[in-house]
Amino acid sequence: MTAHRPPDEAIVWPSHINPAAIMAKAQAAKPCTATPQPPTPSRRSKLRRRAIACGLAVTTLTGGVAFFASPASASPPAIPGTIDFDAASTESAYRSLTDLAEAVSRRQEPTAVGAYSFTRSQIWSLESDRHRPGADKHVMAQDEQLWWSPTTRSRLLTTLPPQQPDTVRAEWTGDLPPQSEAPRAMDQLGVNEISLVLDQTPADDADRLLAQVAAKEQKPSPLPPMSVLRTLADMCRYHVLNPTQRAAVLLALAKAGGLIYRGIVTDRGGRRGLAVSLDTDDHTLRQVLVFDRDNGSLLSREQITLVADDDLRLPAGSVTAYVLYLEHRTINKVG
Repeated sequence: MTAHRPPDEAIVWPSHINPAAIMAKAQAAKPCTATPQPPTPSRRSKLRRRAIACGLAVTTLTGGVAFFASPASASPPAIPGTIDFDAASTESAYRSLTDLAEAVSRRQEPTAVGAYSFTRSQIWSLESDRHRPGADKHVMAQDEQLWWSPTTRSRLLTTLPPQQPDTVRAEWTGDLPPQSEAPRAMDQLGVNEISLVLDQTPADDADRLLAQVAAKEQKPSPLPPMSVLRTLADMCRYHVLNPTQRAAVLLALAKAGGLIYRGIVTDRGGRRGLAVSLDTDDHTLRQVLVFDRDNGSLLSREQITLVADDDLRLPAGSVTAYVLYLEHRTINKVG
């Protein structure tokens, strides 16, 4: 696999996604150059409180999702390189996860105080609709900032990456932004219009946390490791967790079993962390999680295909999706 070692602490995007251009477009009062596709009636309401499949099965909270499509006959889309981890390891991640959980549980951190939880994540995902022969391939890419509160209205800011004229198009699955606006969407969410994976505050005990996951999945315990990994990774994306909650996440993953230790790595956000993985879908996909070695927070999640994907025209070892977990804090007002 190709090593990807981002310099310093800066976020490093794939060559076809430029953060400076994103912000320039988001701030410019110029017409959007994309050709948005009109949404179908009532699609916005259907998107509320449900997950949008994007390779990692991440939970998105709004209709403002950008898909970059190319004809099925076109060349394979550019994809980001893989991060450099120990692909040959067979070592169980149990000891690494439990050791980190013990260290994190002893951390002394100030109690988070604020009316809102603020989270920021960046998502990239490549997918195709296999149920429609000849269907377009899609790259989903977005920067998502969420200010949320369980008792008042929340706000979600979704920013689209720049688009290459005549080669890709942006499809908005929610309300269509006016042509005069920059490529970003500000969405106001009511108290009952937002679902953050778990309906309860994440437990600070691994067994109770696993019970919450089982209730969310509506399946009896013990759950398959992939169900645990997926739900906990989604939960970590939106919740500001204290040390005991983060330790519970690590212990719950250890108890789920099946995870492999992949060494200390640099994620594509330039951050050093402990990597673990789980092979899923009959060992055709590898899910990689990277945790901060000091505070135990989830830094990023990657999905890699272990076999060649003829539909997407990808060789084995290609990245098909990633999520960067960039900010988690509490604040007193929406920014």
